[in-house]
Amino acid sequence: MSNPIYEKDYLSQQAAFNQDNQEQQEEEPESHKELKQMMKGLFAKLDSLSNFHFTATAAIPELKVIKKLPAVSMEEVAPVAISDANLLAPEEIKNKPKGDIIGQNERTKTDKKGKRRKKKVKQKIHSQRKSKIEEKIKEREVTLFLN
Repeated sequence: MSNPIYEKDYLSQQAAFNQDNQEQQEEEPESHKELKQMMKGLFAKLDSLSNFHFTATAAIPELKVIKKLPAVSMEEVAPVAISDANLLAPEEIKNKPKGDIIGQNERTKTDKKGKRRKKKVKQKIHSQRKSKIEEKIKEREVTLFLN
């Protein structure tokens, strides 16, 4: 037969002891919690590197409560800090070549002649620019020689 007085006294001491342990656990510094999280992450990475058959643990989402903000906040369609080039379609950045793309074996006689004409025009423009540059260089050499 147990004595109810001693039992009540024992239970009250145990409850006080448990409350002290809970308070000590709650008083753990933030730096210790952060270190424990970093250690868990490091050990998980080491496990994944060392064990071929390792299955990763499920990610735990972090929830943050932000107060004093409107319930609905409107966002702009286009971000302000990003350039407009990302918002353009490929056709808007570079012009699409005229006509269909045809392989060299599929070209007709007129296609070949047209391409040759374009090539000759480009060569002519290039040679004219080159001759102008050479003339300017000769003029500078003459002026330097005379001075």
